[in-house]
Amino acid sequence: MDKNICECCGGKINRATMTCEYCGTQYKEDLVNDAVIRIETFHNPVETLRASVIVPDEQMRLMGANDASEWVVRQLAHKFSEHIAKYMVLENRFEPCERQHFVTATVKMVIPKEGIENWRGIE
Repeated sequence: MDKNICECCGGKINRATMTCEYCGTQYKEDLVNDAVIRIETFHNPVETLRASVIVPDEQMRLMGANDASEWVVRQLAHKFSEHIAKYMVLENRFEPCERQHFVTATVKMVIPKEGIENWRGIE
């Protein structure tokens, strides 16, 4: 295990507090073996987000299955983005030579243990 990476979630372990900055798992330093030992696992609550789109049958037939499917995915992605925005951590970097702002957003997600392809339930 990397001494600075949480074995529960992959987040960064704050060396001052010996706590994962993402999931809250606590660690202690084993100075004899030059290792970090997990002493308490903390599981953050998981918030389930849900979005819906209504597609009239006539519109589905006019668009065709492929176009309708792509349209539905775009609409759902837009609705999810509104929910996700409150979890974004924004970073702004200004490049004076180009007179441009580079804005980056980061969102952390919990991936199901059994993998996203096997996940079916919504809590």
